[in-house]
Amino acid sequence: NTSSVIAAEAGVLVKLYDDNGKLLATADGLLSTPAIKPDSSTSFRASFPGLFAFAKAEFETKGYGVKLDTPPSTPRSTPRSTADTAAPPPDRVL
Repeated sequence: NTSSVIAAEAGVLVKLYDDNGKLLATADGLLSTPAIKPDSSTSFRASFPGLFAFAKAEFETKGYGVKLDTPPSTPRSTPRSTADTAAPPPDRVL
């Protein structure tokens, strides 16, 4: 994923061709994760039972971009002391 957003429902279609450019087979790649972070990659696997040789492979990616907005930061307020949590005055001993 070379974009700046998350690739959601990511997938790949793998196409295999012979020496003459004839399409031999296609298969959906199984990705290790359905979402890919920005500027990241993932591994995938595609099976082609009974096909032992090919000349060229093409990869057609699928998915859509998702941008997550982060909530605006809010300043943290200092907790106020209550009678139960306030320190006693210095001249008072408990």
